[in-house]
Amino acid sequence: RAVGKSQKVFVLTDSSKVGKTAMYRVCEIGDIDFLITDSGIPTDIQAEFEVMGMQVIIADA
Repeated sequence: RAVGKSQKVFVLTDSSKVGKTAMYRVCEIGDIDFLITDSGIPTDIQAEFEVMGMQVIIADA
């Protein structure tokens, strides 16, 4: 798998996808180093991700 061979894992998604269950899994949540999303991400979920060591980047236009 590409994720296993990567030095850093970036995920780009809009906040409506955060906290939802997908039909398939690309990687474990703990594998993600950077999450790039919009400011609609719930603050409790953002805080939980940051405690896990994930860097959450808010990219609003």
